[in-house]
Amino acid sequence: MQPEAAIETLKTSGILADVTLDALLDLTPLKQDDEEVIAIPLILRNCQLQTLVASFTTFAQPVVIENCSLEQGVFMSCYFPAGLTLRNCQLRSELDFQCGGHNEPEATITLEDNLFDDFVNFYDCVFEGPVVVRNNRFRAGTNLLGNVGEPFAVHFEIPPVLENNQGEMAKSGG
Repeated sequence: MQPEAAIETLKTSGILADVTLDALLDLTPLKQDDEEVIAIPLILRNCQLQTLVASFTTFAQPVVIENCSLEQGVFMSCYFPAGLTLRNCQLRSELDFQCGGHNEPEATITLEDNLFDDFVNFYDCVFEGPVVVRNNRFRAGTNLLGNVGEPFAVHFEIPPVLENNQGEMAKSGG
C-alpha cells in the first residue's frame, strides 16, 4: 500500500489493518483545516510500517496501535486528550513522544507488551490522566522516570502504574 492510500483508508474508516508500508506515513493530512487536530478515532492494527509521523498534533479521539512493527515513531508535541494505547508492538529505532502527553483525567495512556529496541523519549511530557506501562522491554532505556529534579522531567498528575517492565526507565536527557 502507498502512503496516500493509507491516509484515504484512515479518513474513511479510521482503521488501518494488515498493511505493509515501506515508506513514511505522515498523519498530517488527517488534520482538520487550519488546525493541528485529528478529530477521528484511529486504529492501526497488524501493520508493518517504516516510519509513523504525527508531530504537533492533538488527537481528539482515542488512538490505538496494536500488533504493529515500526521502524520509527515520531510523535513530538502530540497531545492525546482521549488516550493512547500502544500494545504488542515492536519499534526498532527511537520512539519520540517529547513535549507531549496531555491526556485528560479520564483517558489512559497505555504502553503494554511492547519491545522497544531503541530509546523511548518522554522529555518534558505532561500526563494529566492515568498512565499504564506494563510488560514492556526497553532495550536502550527511556527517560519516562528520568531527569529527576529538572524542569523537563515527566510530570504525572496521577502516579503511573508500572508493572513488569525490563530496561532502564530513569535515564537522563532527551
